[in-house]
Amino acid sequence: MSQIRAIFDNIQHHIGAEIQGATHYIRLAMAWLTDQNLYEQLCRRANDGVKVELLLLNDDINNNARNIDLERLRQTGAEVLLVSPGERNRMHNKFCIIDAHTVITGSYNWTFQAQQNDENIVIVSDDLDFAADYVRNFNRLKQKYGGKASGGSPNLGALSKRLEMLRNALALADADDILQQRQKTAHLLTDIPQEWLKIEDCLRQNNHQEAVALIGKWLQNLIALAVYEDHEQEELKFELKALEVQLNALRDEKTEVEALISAFNQRYHLELGHLVLEILELQKLQAEQAAEQAPDDEAKQNAYEELKNQFKEFFNEYDFAREKQKHTPNLSSDDENLLKTLYKKAVKLCHPDTVQEEAMKPEAEQIFKELNNANEAKDIARVQQILDYLENGKPFSAADSKGMQKEQLRARIAHLKKALDNLLEEIAQLRNSDAYELIVQIGADWDNYFAKAKQQLETKLKHLKKQQTP
Repeated sequence: MSQIRAIFDNIQHHIGAEIQGATHYIRLAMAWLTDQNLYEQLCRRANDGVKVELLLLNDDINNNARNIDLERLRQTGAEVLLVSPGERNRMHNKFCIIDAHTVITGSYNWTFQAQQNDENIVIVSDDLDFAADYVRNFNRLKQKYGGKASGGSPNLGALSKRLEMLRNALALADADDILQQRQKTAHLLTDIPQEWLKIEDCLRQNNHQEAVALIGKWLQNLIALAVYEDHEQEELKFELKALEVQLNALRDEKTEVEALISAFNQRYHLELGHLVLEILELQKLQAEQAAEQAPDDEAKQNAYEELKNQFKEFFNEYDFAREKQKHTPNLSSDDENLLKTLYKKAVKLCHPDTVQEEAMKPEAEQIFKELNNANEAKDIARVQQILDYLENGKPFSAADSKGMQKEQLRARIAHLKKALDNLLEEIAQLRNSDAYELIVQIGADWDNYFAKAKQQLETKLKHLKKQQTP
């Protein structure tokens, strides 16, 4: 089952872990490589026998990077293709493919400076189809800039003929011929494309009928590839798909951060709210007395007004938290995970950015709002009901790039880029909030934090009460 993760912290560490996990190949298309740590890891993996291929800009940043020797990387067996700086716009889709199943993409360049910036990556794991799209795009870029396509893209005519022969052998149930054609087909592939992995899996299970169907589907795709291909249109479709995956991952990240902050605030109000209210009330009373004694002192008058507002605002928050507790069920961890899964599925089907017809967007916005409310209330039944409606009723047709012309693709890409920028800004605001920074500082031990916070508030309250004693 595929997994999508949005990463905002320790990005270099996460990339390094994926590099270390590579067993067959690492393919990197990136404007710049100046991160010495990642460079050294690439050298080591190439020495280990992993096939390493790089597409980088041929500019001063890469050529003069400190402690980065591209020639040394080549000597380890890696293939490094430098692209003209005039093609910088073509290299804005930063990505790395690990073997045939993992893709790393996002805003993060593999540079020393990127570690200091507010960047992110998305890691898509165990998705053969998605990885295959990236391999095809990587090969297109390599061929465009004078390189030779990587394995997985052999001579189409030879591969098609060999697949036809394997299909015929399967139809005749000739075991010897099946084995022979299977071996010869595999020999044509210097790498293992996801299509062949699926066919091999069927053959191992003696599911010849499914293998024949998969071969037929692959042959159709090979025929389509042999026909003239509009590379610009294919690149636009690829960029659009990458944006859609990033958006889905970042929406999940925003949901996770919002849920974390909400859970923390709820617990804060329920466990400490009564103490905070008592403290604010006493502070308000002290400020009121000070203001009455000095009616002409503007600072004391303002301090009193500010404390009145603080008390009122916190009281409303405290009251809301208590009401929410009354109407929100306590879910088991299994039910929490179920709710999260159902919600994520439903979001992908009704988020206004995914809806193609403008006339349907108001309805999508309304359903999306209802979905968020149900998720906030932890109403599994309602979230399931909305998901069932979206899956079975199919009220909205998602934007499909297959039938789009170039201008439509460009417009859709521009729209999603704007949505992506807005989403990143919203996530940045959440992650930079006082509540989230406190949560990160506390770590996983919330019990210890709330116990200490309660002691501190009780001490403060006791001190204020002493001050009120005549």
